[in-house]
Amino acid sequence: MENFKDLRDISDDFDNGYQFPPANHRLSVNNHQRSIAIWSRFLAVLFAVFFLLPFLKNNFLTGQWALAFVALFLAVSALVVGYIFGKRADKLDSLISGQNLLAQWKLSGEQKQKYADSLFERERARNKLQMWVVSVLLVIIFGFVMVLMDEGRLLMLGMMISLIVLVGFFAWVMPQYYRNKNASGDGHVLVGKKFVYVNGYFHNWDFPLSGIREVKYVQKPFAGLYIAYYYTDRTFKNTEELVIPIPESVDLDPLIREIKR
Repeated sequence: MENFKDLRDISDDFDNGYQFPPANHRLSVNNHQRSIAIWSRFLAVLFAVFFLLPFLKNNFLTGQWALAFVALFLAVSALVVGYIFGKRADKLDSLISGQNLLAQWKLSGEQKQKYADSLFERERARNKLQMWVVSVLLVIIFGFVMVLMDEGRLLMLGMMISLIVLVGFFAWVMPQYYRNKNASGDGHVLVGKKFVYVNGYFHNWDFPLSGIREVKYVQKPFAGLYIAYYYTDRTFKNTEELVIPIPESVDLDPLIREIKR
């Protein structure tokens, strides 16, 4: 591994500068992935109990087979979520402990605001497009159904409008929510070869059918480290783009080469 001297700072005060710690230095970053994993496992056990109760005699859920089916589904789902986030927690912990850490720094208040504003504009534009696509599809589908109906057209119209309003509400609210959350984030940036932690959010591209698409230095919307990675889910291949603000006068070439390696 190369020594990223340009990412080091003579100051140990995160509020006044940036720091590249030695590998044996554990950072004071909360691993929220671990909390999600623990709560998911707790819920899995709780739902498993509700699954078993209908099979036992002399209790208020005896013979409630529909509840048993739902509880089984929820227990398996919670178990899967717990497993996934447990793995993510281990990966994030390897960054916090310094084991797989390549570089780290902390965003200033101004950098956090610029980062939050940039994400907000990008998410708002994407949500607007998705809202229009969903709204057009709803109009086509509900319109076709209403043409075929003899009765209940007013009810269908009301359902269509309600769904469009609901989609529009989330398209407007969620970007603002994440903007506020990013603006109040912890500001820590931890960069590894196959995962990165940015201001409270963990990203990884080390699972099957995923990987790095591009890593480079950019100057717009601000000087930063650009990381584009892809992953595959039920909607096929998707790309996630990150532009992470960096300290001034930093040479990112060694770090970029290490991530690409």
